Amino acid sequence: MATPRTCKPTMRPRRALTVYYARAMDRASEADIARDDLTFDTALKAAGFTFFNPYAREAPLPIDSQRLVERNRDLVSQASVLVANLSREDYPYVGVWFEMADAYASDVPVVAWV
Repeated sequence: MATPRTCKPTMRPRRALTVYYARAMDRASEADIARDDLTFDTALKAAGFTFFNPYAREAPLPIDSQRLVERNRDLVSQASVLVANLSREDYPYVGVWFEMADAYASDVPVVAWV
């Protein structure tokens, strides 16, 4: 009688969860945005997530609006989830609504933070 062999299961590498953080930025100072980004990035890394930061600047500056939209759409489509910070009162969130729509069109779950 043949001895049964046990197979060691193949472990697939776990894909890091990526979070795209959509929020209002045009009335915030660069210092405030940088501070918030550091806080958010630190918390996400501690939880095992990767932060897709649409505010991260690319050289050369300034980036034109068409390139910015294309880059953000690409990041949104690669994200595991989009977190939309809608916590500021009396703010139109025009860009955030478009990012949420892009996420929906790419089957990326959206979490609204109000």
